[in-house]
Amino acid sequence: MSMGSNDPQQGRLTRRELLRGSVATGAVMLLAGCAPSAPPASTAAPAAKGLGTVNVIIGAEISGFDPAKTLQLEDFSAINAMVDKLARMSATNSGQLEPRLATSWQAVEPTRWRFKLREGVKFHNGSAFDAETAKWSIERYAKEALPALRRRMPVERVDVVDKHTIDVITAVPTGLVPLYMNGGADQLDPKWTAGPEYSTEKAMGTGPTRFVEWVKGQRLVLEANPDFWGGKQPYDRIVIRAVSDNSTRANAAIAGEGDIVRNILPQDVARVSQRQGVSVKTVASNRVVSIRFRDDEKPFDNKLVRQALNYAVNVGEIIKSVLGGYGVPVQGWTQGPSVQGFQKDITGYPFDPEKAKSLLAQAGFPKGFTTKIGTSRGLNQGDFEFVQALAGQLRQVGIEAEVVLHESGAYSAIINGEKPSEPLVYWSSGNIIPDVENGFRDLITERSFMVRAPELKGFFDKLQSTVDQKERERIGREGILFLRDYAPVIFGYQMVQTYAVSDRLAWAPRADEWILPDEIGARSA
Repeated sequence: MSMGSNDPQQGRLTRRELLRGSVATGAVMLLAGCAPSAPPASTAAPAAKGLGTVNVIIGAEISGFDPAKTLQLEDFSAINAMVDKLARMSATNSGQLEPRLATSWQAVEPTRWRFKLREGVKFHNGSAFDAETAKWSIERYAKEALPALRRRMPVERVDVVDKHTIDVITAVPTGLVPLYMNGGADQLDPKWTAGPEYSTEKAMGTGPTRFVEWVKGQRLVLEANPDFWGGKQPYDRIVIRAVSDNSTRANAAIAGEGDIVRNILPQDVARVSQRQGVSVKTVASNRVVSIRFRDDEKPFDNKLVRQALNYAVNVGEIIKSVLGGYGVPVQGWTQGPSVQGFQKDITGYPFDPEKAKSLLAQAGFPKGFTTKIGTSRGLNQGDFEFVQALAGQLRQVGIEAEVVLHESGAYSAIINGEKPSEPLVYWSSGNIIPDVENGFRDLITERSFMVRAPELKGFFDKLQSTVDQKERERIGREGILFLRDYAPVIFGYQMVQTYAVSDRLAWAPRADEWILPDEIGARSA
């Protein structure tokens, strides 16, 4: 029994390196990409013996396996087990990219990035992965994905250079194209996807595991891919189950039913840690929690009301009393310090209930008002509990906020923009493209709780067409200052994720919260 944390691993190419060699006006500078001479070593520890079946317990049901059709975290833990990317963040997700199905990349023109593809890779059905399949996957994602996902992939087209080389073309110069490959365009077999066997309930990729069966509400079964380009895996099968009840999930960890159990709540950490053969591991997540407003609905179309609610809540106290200290308040911004362009000197709203009451009175609500907050339960660590505590604090300034609990499917429909939200909605953003530009993109994506401020769209447009790092810092700072004043959310906290992990595994949690099979190893005796 022990407590642990993620052991950072050195990556290969940082965001700053991506942007440093920027394209100046009238001149083209080549951005050196990642070009290893051999496939990257597996991040999984060497296996002392086979693991057999690895059992993973997550907090919400999986809804499907098409990476272009979901925003749900738990879906991507399953998708990333079967489907690979051209490039992926290193295990710490601290800004380093590692090669996956692409072995190198560089900017050859201001709007053209060239990717060399890994040779000899096959999809699970035996079809070859090559430039044509990569072109299809990227263009499909850019054109057909959910709106929130398409905005992560502002690609005009993909040109095939040769069988193992593609050029990704963007409308404007940008140094973020390699990061786009981490944030989307997962590589599927186009023939299978267009054929009669296609289903969002299956996936046909090149990843370390292959689909076996999915019994909805019970289990997803995956088997090791014997032809995986990254080498032999130390397990035979991975079985993923969803347990939404927090206490039941902790009990499963104690009973040895899960080798990796996500979202152990603070009140359960001590008893889980006491279980022989189980370690509790934590990681500072890229995920930031906030409460999003519908700024197209009264009274939240009034900036004074939005600011008042920020003064009314004490996020630090909720972290301490409800989340057991597992969180860090954010500072007037919707992203954490790992994001390129983060401004550490911009402070958040202080806890000031009297100021909140004064602003409410100025806005015409001296006695407060009633509203609703939509949330999930178990999808993120302490999501429901955080919202309940926040509603209690709002009550102290005269705001009666009814907490509306959505099951994971309905909540995902709200997040995906397929269903309108309550006037307030619990929101968490993992920002898998860790740059301030993507933070702005997330806020203006079309759905009921989008930010309807044209000024923010202006900052985003400027960032999207600016490559010079100093100028990006300036634009980003202006945008963050605007957001702090506009108050599009109740600013929340950066999550600290907690997992129960069997001591038979050599595995560390990632900041992006993905549970990746090729990072699972067997602990040596």
